[in-house]
Amino acid sequence: MIKAELIRQIYLNSINSILSIMVNRLSKEQIQEVVEKYQNGKSSPQLAKEYEITASSICGLLKRRNVKIREQTYNKRKYEIDENFFEKIDTEEKGYWLGFLWADGYLNKVSLNLTLSIKDKEHLKKFLISLKTNRPLQEYNYSYADIVRLYVPIKKIIEDLRFLDFLNSKGFPKISSGHSPVDSGSTKNKPG
Repeated sequence: MIKAELIRQIYLNSINSILSIMVNRLSKEQIQEVVEKYQNGKSSPQLAKEYEITASSICGLLKRRNVKIREQTYNKRKYEIDENFFEKIDTEEKGYWLGFLWADGYLNKVSLNLTLSIKDKEHLKKFLISLKTNRPLQEYNYSYADIVRLYVPIKKIIEDLRFLDFLNSKGFPKISSGHSPVDSGSTKNKPG
C-alpha cells in the first residue's frame, strides 16, 4: 500500500515538474496573453497549439491564477457564439430577440431551436449577427413547406433562458417576478 502511494506521488511530482517546465517557457507577457485569450473565449487546446505547450499546462497555468476553467464541451465547440447574450436583458436588441424566441422558438434538454419559413431566412441571419455566431442555418425542403432552422446546443444559453422562465416548447411564456435579470433602470416603455 505504501509503495503504491509512493509511486503515485512520484508520478504526480514528475507530471507537475514537466508542466512547470513547459509553462516556465512562457514570459510573463505571454502568460497574461494566455489568460486574456482564454477569458475572451479561446479554448485551452487552441492556446496550447498557439504557444506550443500542452492543454493541461494551459489549464494548470489558468488554475494557478484563479481563472475558472470552462467545461470540456466548450473546448469542443465548432462554432463561435456569445454564450452570455441572454444572461442579462439590458438592451432593446436582447429584449427583441427574447420576445421573438418566446413567439417562435423552443427549448429541449440540450438546445435552443428556432424554425421558420425560408422567407424569414434574412431575419434569422440578423439574429446570428446579434449572437456573434458563425453557426450555419439549416435549410429543409418539405413537400408542404421550405424551412430554415437555427439549432443552438449551448448549455449557458439554455440555462439563461430557463432562468427567464422560457418554456420548453412553443407556447406562451410564464412570466414571474422577483428574479428577472431585465434591467429595471430604464423608464422607457413603462406603464404609468
